[in-house]
Amino acid sequence: MAAEPYDIVVGRNDLTSVRVTPASPVAIGADQLHVSIESYALTANNITYGVAGETMKYWNFYPAAAGMGRIPVWGFGTVAKSSRPDVAVGERLYGYWPMSSDVVLSIGRATPAALTETSPSRVELAAVYNSYVRVAADPSMRPGSEAYVSLIRPLFTTSFLIDDFLADSGFFGAQTVLITSASSKTSMGLAFCLKQQSAGRPQIVGLTSKGNAAFVAGLGTYDGVVTYDEIGGLRAPKGAVVVDMTGGEATLRAIYGTLGEDLKYACRVGFTQWQDAKPVIKDLAGVRPVFFFAPDRAKARLTDWGPKEFTKRVGAASAAFVADAQRWLKFETHRGPEAIVAAYRTVLKGDGRPDVGIICMP
Repeated sequence: MAAEPYDIVVGRNDLTSVRVTPASPVAIGADQLHVSIESYALTANNITYGVAGETMKYWNFYPAAAGMGRIPVWGFGTVAKSSRPDVAVGERLYGYWPMSSDVVLSIGRATPAALTETSPSRVELAAVYNSYVRVAADPSMRPGSEAYVSLIRPLFTTSFLIDDFLADSGFFGAQTVLITSASSKTSMGLAFCLKQQSAGRPQIVGLTSKGNAAFVAGLGTYDGVVTYDEIGGLRAPKGAVVVDMTGGEATLRAIYGTLGEDLKYACRVGFTQWQDAKPVIKDLAGVRPVFFFAPDRAKARLTDWGPKEFTKRVGAASAAFVADAQRWLKFETHRGPEAIVAAYRTVLKGDGRPDVGIICMP
């Protein structure tokens, strides 16, 4: 627990404006928990939460002062105080936190496996963000696995769901899947899933920067690697689907201009090129880009498969990816608010190394 509670806040309309602010002393009421945040991962996915904060209501999870926001992150926390008889002080939880030292959760339903957050500002938001895993009851939470769980679990679930969606859609008749920001963890997870497809799977092509091209090619997961300045040479005569993690207007326009009618579907996911990102990109000739919202796909598959089967499938695929990632993934720990702010700035600039996972410890 930090000596004094604090929040890390950013400008809702200027993500480069970031500062550490003292938080009010923590007090809890009925059905509330005071959770001390232990650790969390920081990735380009968290920048996406900031870019889409208004449109997707990510700012609503943890309100801040006017014009400011707290970017959500995934990680672990320990219950410091509890007014719930069914939640003990000292219990560890995994879930969706603010970039803060401490947080208060309002708890509704509690099962042996998870707790449900019911604060008025978030009850109408996607359920996946309001569920907190009770670590002791989850067999996948093995000792020493925290960094992998924080970094990979939320990102890989999105990868898994995109793969499932594309396969369920017959890849829209395309023979190539083009994945932008190929060095991002979500993209690498998606490529890994696609490669596990049975015979007849589409070709997997990663689009990345020159600086990351060698690393991406060395993964052995992509069938081909193309740099952003080589987009004009892309060819997909048997059709292509693009999964765009960049959100960048220039990148998407270049892909559309090059592939033309050979582009069968455009799936927008993230905003790694957030400086050039636009929620709506107009006047693109051809298929209309469609945003992929992982919680909606998860909700559909939970209905189709049931919670037990859904957890089994995602868990098995995630375990395989984690096992593979151990050959290339290293972790870097940042302790304390100032170090975390520095790490945030690195991720925001896109200067993070693709083979490094950033873990923050308040």
